[in-house]
Amino acid sequence: MTPPANGDNGRDENTGRFLPGNSCSPGNPFTGKVMRLKTALLDAVDEQDLQDVIATLVHKARDGDVAAAKVLLDRMLGPAKEPPEEPPLDPREIFKHHLSFLSPGGLSKLVALVKNDAGTKAAVEAQRRVGEGVGSVRDEDG
Repeated sequence: MTPPANGDNGRDENTGRFLPGNSCSPGNPFTGKVMRLKTALLDAVDEQDLQDVIATLVHKARDGDVAAAKVLLDRMLGPAKEPPEEPPLDPREIFKHHLSFLSPGGLSKLVALVKNDAGTKAAVEAQRRVGEGVGSVRDEDG
């Protein structure tokens, strides 16, 4: 193995993993302790103990214990996910949506009405009439 230009970096040349004894990768110092604790827990609890705990959890959940129901459902179905946040409505998109209901002639009339102040009053009156079911911009187009 030819050492790289910056010196021997303590890695296997084929895999790139740190080699045993490399001080840059001492590993997790708690791995042994965690393994011993898990072994002790597994030795202390048998299958019947686990079934008893589950039965108690189910009983409490049925009696209305919300925390027990949450633990039970989280373990059975996985934790509930937050619904995605809906993006805020873009006023331009709302405007485009409403304009899509106008016929081409109705759109040009609306633009002409909005361009002058008197037309704005007429547009408001037309909106009121449409809301009351008296007429519509499409009806005036022919």
